[in-house]
Amino acid sequence: MAEEENVQVEKKSKGKKGMGLKIILLIVALAVLGGGGFFAGKILSRGASAGGSNSAESSEGAEVKEKKQASHSPQGVISLEPFLVNLKDPPGSHYLRIRVDIGLTKKLTDSEAKEKGALISQVRHALVVILTSKTSEELLTVEGKEKLRQEVKEACSRLFTDPQVVDVYFSEFIIQL
Repeated sequence: MAEEENVQVEKKSKGKKGMGLKIILLIVALAVLGGGGFFAGKILSRGASAGGSNSAESSEGAEVKEKKQASHSPQGVISLEPFLVNLKDPPGSHYLRIRVDIGLTKKLTDSEAKEKGALISQVRHALVVILTSKTSEELLTVEGKEKLRQEVKEACSRLFTDPQVVDVYFSEFIIQL
């Protein structure tokens, strides 16, 4: 009887060892397949981004693109205080809080910034006029925000002559509905 119990204990321990080995092999196989899939994806995505074009042509195109971006990237930025305005919706029903940053072709020194104080007041006035002419419905869409950005950029460009306005950025944009 003691021999039968020993045989049963040995069978149980062998069954547990076999199951543990299967789990380890399964984990290793999944890791190998996952790693292979990752590297294959990297290689395929690299080939797709090249688009089959000559690498010299690609690098020339990248250099031209970088030069264009450099000529349009702002060298200086004026950050305006936030605006809180009523929108053109039914009176008092919707508000817009927006912070506008103006990208310029050159960085302003402290003395130049002080000299531009009156100009900043003109810019703020122009922006208040533009912002209060909009409805919340117009500004909730991406297209509406882009149209507003272009209008603000045009208004700022009319006021700034030196330095010139490169772009306008909304660093805060909240509509209370």
